[in-house]
Amino acid sequence: IFFAASIGFQVPITKFGEVEVVWKGLVLTVALLGKLGAGFLVPNFYAGTPRFTGLHFRDCLITGFSLAAEGEFAFVIAFFAVNEKLIDPPTYSSIVLAVLLSTIIPPFALKYVI
Repeated sequence: IFFAASIGFQVPITKFGEVEVVWKGLVLTVALLGKLGAGFLVPNFYAGTPRFTGLHFRDCLITGFSLAAEGEFAFVIAFFAVNEKLIDPPTYSSIVLAVLLSTIIPPFALKYVI
Protein backbone atom coordinates (compact mmCIF):
# COMPACT_ATOMS: atom_id res chain seq x y z
CA ILE A 1 0.00 0.00 0.00
CA PHE A 2 2.85 2.37 0.83
CA PHE A 3 4.45 1.78 -2.58
CA ALA A 4 1.18 2.42 -4.44
CA ALA A 5 0.50 5.57 -2.44
CA SER A 6 4.01 6.98 -2.85
CA ILE A 7 4.05 6.35 -6.59
CA GLY A 8 0.44 7.50 -6.95
CA PHE A 9 1.31 10.92 -5.57
CA GLN A 10 3.98 11.28 -8.27
CA VAL A 11 1.54 10.85 -11.19
CA PRO A 12 1.33 14.19 -13.05
CA ILE A 13 -2.41 14.14 -13.74
CA THR A 14 -2.52 17.83 -14.66
CA LYS A 15 -0.15 17.21 -17.60
CA PHE A 16 -2.37 14.50 -19.14
CA GLY A 17 -4.43 17.17 -20.93
CA GLU A 18 -1.50 18.48 -22.97
CA VAL A 19 -1.49 17.42 -26.62
CA GLU A 20 2.20 16.48 -26.69
CA VAL A 21 1.87 14.29 -23.61
CA VAL A 22 -1.23 12.55 -24.95
CA TRP A 23 0.13 11.68 -28.39
CA LYS A 24 3.50 10.52 -27.03
CA GLY A 25 1.70 8.53 -24.35
CA LEU A 26 -0.53 6.82 -26.91
CA VAL A 27 2.46 5.96 -29.12
CA LEU A 28 4.27 4.48 -26.12
CA THR A 29 1.13 2.56 -25.14
CA VAL A 30 0.96 0.99 -28.58
CA ALA A 31 4.62 0.04 -28.22
CA LEU A 32 3.99 -1.50 -24.80
CA LEU A 33 0.94 -3.37 -26.06
CA GLY A 34 3.21 -4.73 -28.79
CA LYS A 35 3.91 -7.47 -26.27
CA LEU A 36 0.52 -8.78 -27.25
CA GLY A 37 2.24 -10.04 -30.40
CA ALA A 38 4.53 -12.21 -28.29
CA GLY A 39 1.45 -14.20 -27.32
CA PHE A 40 1.23 -15.44 -30.89
CA LEU A 41 4.45 -17.39 -30.37
CA VAL A 42 2.51 -19.87 -28.23
CA PRO A 43 2.65 -23.35 -29.78
CA ASN A 44 -0.55 -25.02 -30.89
CA PHE A 45 -1.29 -27.84 -28.44
CA TYR A 46 -4.52 -28.83 -30.15
CA ALA A 47 -3.63 -31.57 -32.62
CA GLY A 48 -5.44 -31.45 -35.92
CA THR A 49 -6.60 -27.85 -35.62
CA PRO A 50 -5.17 -24.96 -37.63
CA ARG A 51 -3.03 -22.40 -35.86
CA PHE A 52 -4.53 -19.09 -34.71
CA THR A 53 -8.11 -20.36 -34.70
CA GLY A 54 -10.43 -21.46 -31.92
CA LEU A 55 -8.74 -22.43 -28.68
CA HIS A 56 -5.24 -21.73 -29.99
CA PHE A 57 -6.20 -18.14 -30.82
CA ARG A 58 -7.66 -17.83 -27.31
CA ASP A 59 -4.42 -19.15 -25.78
CA CYS A 60 -2.44 -16.62 -27.82
CA LEU A 61 -4.59 -13.73 -26.59
CA ILE A 62 -4.46 -14.89 -22.96
CA THR A 63 -0.66 -15.10 -23.09
CA GLY A 64 -0.32 -11.77 -24.90
CA PHE A 65 -2.61 -9.84 -22.55
CA SER A 66 -0.90 -11.41 -19.55
CA LEU A 67 2.48 -10.21 -20.83
CA ALA A 68 1.16 -6.74 -21.65
CA ALA A 69 0.02 -6.00 -18.10
CA GLU A 70 3.02 -4.41 -16.44
CA GLY A 71 3.55 -1.38 -14.40
CA GLU A 72 4.98 -0.53 -11.05
CA PHE A 73 8.68 -0.94 -11.80
CA ALA A 74 8.36 1.29 -14.87
CA PHE A 75 7.07 4.06 -12.58
CA VAL A 76 10.18 3.77 -10.41
CA ILE A 77 12.51 3.90 -13.43
CA ALA A 78 10.67 6.90 -14.93
CA PHE A 79 10.66 8.74 -11.61
CA PHE A 80 14.39 8.16 -11.21
CA ALA A 81 15.04 9.34 -14.78
CA VAL A 82 13.13 12.60 -14.35
CA ASN A 83 14.79 13.30 -10.98
CA GLU A 84 18.23 12.76 -12.47
CA LYS A 85 17.34 15.02 -15.44
CA LEU A 86 17.71 12.13 -17.91
CA ILE A 87 14.28 12.92 -19.35
CA ASP A 88 12.20 16.08 -19.34
CA PRO A 89 8.90 16.40 -17.40
CA PRO A 90 6.63 16.12 -20.51
CA THR A 91 8.35 12.86 -21.50
CA TYR A 92 7.94 11.62 -17.93
CA SER A 93 4.23 12.43 -18.12
CA SER A 94 3.96 10.55 -21.43
CA ILE A 95 5.69 7.51 -19.97
CA VAL A 96 3.46 7.54 -16.90
CA LEU A 97 0.35 7.83 -19.09
CA ALA A 98 1.51 4.92 -21.27
CA VAL A 99 2.31 2.74 -18.27
CA LEU A 100 -1.04 3.57 -16.66
CA LEU A 101 -2.92 2.67 -19.84
CA SER A 102 -0.93 -0.51 -20.39
CA THR A 103 -1.55 -1.50 -16.78
CA ILE A 104 -5.29 -0.78 -16.83
CA ILE A 105 -6.38 -2.05 -20.27
CA PRO A 106 -4.93 -5.62 -20.43
CA PRO A 107 -6.69 -7.03 -17.33
CA PHE A 108 -10.08 -6.01 -18.75
CA ALA A 109 -9.18 -7.45 -22.14
CA LEU A 110 -7.98 -10.63 -20.43
CA LYS A 111 -11.28 -10.95 -18.59
CA TYR A 112 -13.10 -10.60 -21.90
CA VAL A 113 -10.93 -13.27 -23.57
CA ILE A 114 -11.20 -15.76 -20.72
